[in-house]
Amino acid sequence: MTNHGHPSCRYLGGGLVAAFRLLLVTVLVLLSPTARSQLTTILDNINGGTPAIIFGYGGTTAVGYARDAANGNVFRAVRWTQGGLENLGTLNGGSLSFANGISGDGGTIVGVSRDGAVANATRAFRWTAASGMVSLGTLNGGNHSAANAASHDGRIIVGDATDGVVNDGRAFRWTSTTGMSSLGALNGGSYSSAAAVSADGSVVVGSALDGANGNRSRAFRWKQDLGMVSLGVVSGGDNSYGKGVSGDGKVVVGFWHDVATDSNRAFRWTAAEGMVSLGVAPGWKASVAYATNADGKVIVGRGDLLNGDFRAMRWTAASGLQTVEAWLQENGVAVSGPASSIAYAVSGDGNTVAGTGFGGSFIARVTPASRGLIRESDLHESLQGRARAGNAHHRSVGLLLNGAHSAPLARRVATGRSAFWVAGDLGRDDTATSSSKLGIAEIGIGRNFGAAQLNAAIGHTRTRSDRESDQGTATRADGTFMVGELLIPLQVTPTGSGLWVVIDGYSHRGDSTISRSYLNTGLMDSSSGLASTHTTAFRARIEWDDMLRLDSLSFSPFGQYSVARARMDGYSETGGGFPLRYDTQLEKTTELHAGINVSLPVSNGSARVLAIVDAAHRFEGSAAATTGELPGLFNFTIPGQSVTRDWLRLGVGAEVGLGGGQASLMLNATSTSDAPNWWIAASWRTEF
Repeated sequence: MTNHGHPSCRYLGGGLVAAFRLLLVTVLVLLSPTARSQLTTILDNINGGTPAIIFGYGGTTAVGYARDAANGNVFRAVRWTQGGLENLGTLNGGSLSFANGISGDGGTIVGVSRDGAVANATRAFRWTAASGMVSLGTLNGGNHSAANAASHDGRIIVGDATDGVVNDGRAFRWTSTTGMSSLGALNGGSYSSAAAVSADGSVVVGSALDGANGNRSRAFRWKQDLGMVSLGVVSGGDNSYGKGVSGDGKVVVGFWHDVATDSNRAFRWTAAEGMVSLGVAPGWKASVAYATNADGKVIVGRGDLLNGDFRAMRWTAASGLQTVEAWLQENGVAVSGPASSIAYAVSGDGNTVAGTGFGGSFIARVTPASRGLIRESDLHESLQGRARAGNAHHRSVGLLLNGAHSAPLARRVATGRSAFWVAGDLGRDDTATSSSKLGIAEIGIGRNFGAAQLNAAIGHTRTRSDRESDQGTATRADGTFMVGELLIPLQVTPTGSGLWVVIDGYSHRGDSTISRSYLNTGLMDSSSGLASTHTTAFRARIEWDDMLRLDSLSFSPFGQYSVARARMDGYSETGGGFPLRYDTQLEKTTELHAGINVSLPVSNGSARVLAIVDAAHRFEGSAAATTGELPGLFNFTIPGQSVTRDWLRLGVGAEVGLGGGQASLMLNATSTSDAPNWWIAASWRTEF
């Protein structure tokens, strides 16, 4: 795993050490062979502070830092998992902390924090869920230490610390048995720093000032039996810097400074070949290597162009140095245009590259399943849209209970009589984040057995959503449902008015086809998938029919409690450059309604004007989270969107005699809510 440079250099370094850290430590990410990837990206914030910058990734956990708005907007080390962003705090109430790296298995986080127990001096730390943040101390009472990387299992940690004996910075290797051990210096040089460590912790690489070469910087490789060994410099160079190591420890990458051109050159070192310059590509002035894949055959970094711009670069023996754009293009990916960028990370198989640039943090990959380049912000936006699209069937439940079945007493008949009806609802849900059309059609029959009227209905739902994000996420959801309903008279007059209890059970099965759109290399792309859904709902309602009359105006108050649960099965997308896999999603909605139905006979009683006022409260504060995986890279969690918990519905309409039965039409509208903005409810019923 690898060291990651960030603003901690400005805040945590002191004196000569800080100066050397600024010179020697570059932002970089190295993937251990068993970790799927490490990313530099923006994910979330702490208490409304600035978004977190993530520097390390292991398993399903990313680490980095964010400003904490609730604590003076200072930096805090963070980790991001499926549970969201977690503030790791500081050492003993210190003022700042930064996470620099994470073990390949995701269980150990390392970094640097000011320690309140030692006058706010900086200390390397190791964090686990069991122990929390623990100081690793310093070398011989020195005043500074910082942990930069960890082995795959987190048992070995490397970094740099001021050695109190020599009062200079020294690379260190830490284990729970030995504590912090200095790796020394090169030939009496004044400084060394460890940047990366192999998966098993046996090989450490970094940079050191070499006393035998005028205190010039040399990349080094350390092993227990060999100690710190200079990797030298390519002929014509004066300095070299070690930045990354392969998982097996056999390949070291970094850069050296070419005196003749006064520019940097990426290098690849092996025991057999020594330090080999990777040179520059045509039109480039310089190159820098930051990371290599598991076997050292793919190297990533940056290339500086002659015009002063820079590009993310990727190297293999077959392709040589090339920009990430060129790599994508030769694999059939259209790229909209070049942009400043740096590659900081590469997956174990070398097929995925991550870094910053192209207007944000990016992921580029070429695999049989997906290929292209996507910015983290675009991926996040498309996931937000997918999260909103996932509850399409759930919206239909609300429309059914509060639309087609919002006036269940309208279907009652006298004892021994039967009812037949057809009904439907058609509406829209237009907000700043979505645009949906919803429809329901049902056919039902019921019979009054005296003690209760039993109703049953079957129907079809359809939802069409064409805009769930700025980039566009389309949903096509269809399903069938069954409803069982009991109308139970509690205290009823011979005409049927009085107190009624209504019990409903609802079951819905359907399929959702969701197409998620996003920008891939600056061009619009999409991936889609088919998910099966199953929704159940229960409603208990009490209504006092014709409780109050003012002349011919009738008022019937009601209250109802409903619980709905929607399950969307997990599925995998196909098509596009970045298809995702989604876990099963469970959504629950618990609502309490209180309202009043109003009726006014007109035309000598042959028709009625209808109105409804309904105040609703949802007990859940947010929708369900969306979880899944970008295959081969990382797991993700999109927290459930906040929902409107209180809203008001108003409806007006009319009922008239038609074709031997009663036809009704009602226009409904809601205040800001997750229910449809408006819908039209129509029905025709007869009795026999």
